Amino acid sequence: MLQQLITQAGSCSSGNASSCTEKGSDIVFVLDESGSVSDQQFKQLIESCYQMVSMVSIGTGAQEFRFGFVLFSHTARLIFNVSAYENKDVLLKKIKEIVRGNGNTDIMKGMLVALDEGYEQGSGRSRTMIVMTDGDTPYTDEDFTKLQKSLSRNSVTAYGVGIGNGVKNETLTKLVGSEARVRNIDKYDELFTAVRRIVC
Repeated sequence: MLQQLITQAGSCSSGNASSCTEKGSDIVFVLDESGSVSDQQFKQLIESCYQMVSMVSIGTGAQEFRFGFVLFSHTARLIFNVSAYENKDVLLKKIKEIVRGNGNTDIMKGMLVALDEGYEQGSGRSRTMIVMTDGDTPYTDEDFTKLQKSLSRNSVTAYGVGIGNGVKNETLTKLVGSEARVRNIDKYDELFTAVRRIVC
């Protein structure tokens, strides 16, 4: 699996590198660590992010990216925010060191922690959130409305990657605010391609 992802990343770097460097952004990955995600599947979540980070320039320049990570189950926790590691080698090492938890699924909690803690305030940089989950959580319309207002207030564009048949497209659409920003995939093997298409 890792070799397959490295091969894909190399292909993307040679074919689409310019599109990945035309616009920089601060990106927070919001990853599902709930009990429905196996250890192998969580490893694939991390590897897809690792390979995405490995193919772009890291920093605060107009064509550079910074990355943060939030994990969620029934609770959510910041692993590190976008300003924590601006050295690429250190950032990649820290991604490899991420350790999962467990629990039920509450996607919105992960998104709210990302909004509150994941970005650098006043940076003026483009902000993107990429949520990856294989589950679903029921919320009220009021919950969705509050989340969308918070995303708008913080100038964050959210994307959702739903993995497998346990994800309700309607819920993910309401969470990120647009069906056009939802990617549905059948298998964890397809994660890197889905993430690459969002970032690039």
